[in-house]
Amino acid sequence: MEAATEHLRNFFTRGRRVYDPRDSGTFVETKEEFDALFGEFEASGIYSIETVVFGDDRNKHLVANGIKFGRAKQAYGFHASPMDGVLGLGFVDPHEEDYVPALLQAAELALVKPIFTIFLKHFGGKAMIYLFRFLVADPPRFRHL
Repeated sequence: MEAATEHLRNFFTRGRRVYDPRDSGTFVETKEEFDALFGEFEASGIYSIETVVFGDDRNKHLVANGIKFGRAKQAYGFHASPMDGVLGLGFVDPHEEDYVPALLQAAELALVKPIFTIFLKHFGGKAMIYLFRFLVADPPRFRHL
């Protein structure tokens, strides 16, 4: 059974960078479960605590310790997508009151500064409005990390 699971994992992650907690010395798994929707995609799993490095890992641009994030055990709709990376780093779920996404935690630690922008797009006769929150590194704060 474990070989079949590993085969499926390799099939769905082929050609993508994948986080593996077995490679980490700072990973802590909690007992708290999550279930999240990202548009047409769905993921569920367990919240974990980890040290998150933003930017090129070799240069360690921004290091944030004790970041809570959702580690998917089940994911639906992602395998056909060209998506790569970590989902939900800035996603706020209104149903998860005590969860602060990694990028927002970095802002609270004063490692980055928030910048807001709005994107408008028309679909037929309807205008769709998207609010994006970007975070910009604050060099004086992390120069000596």
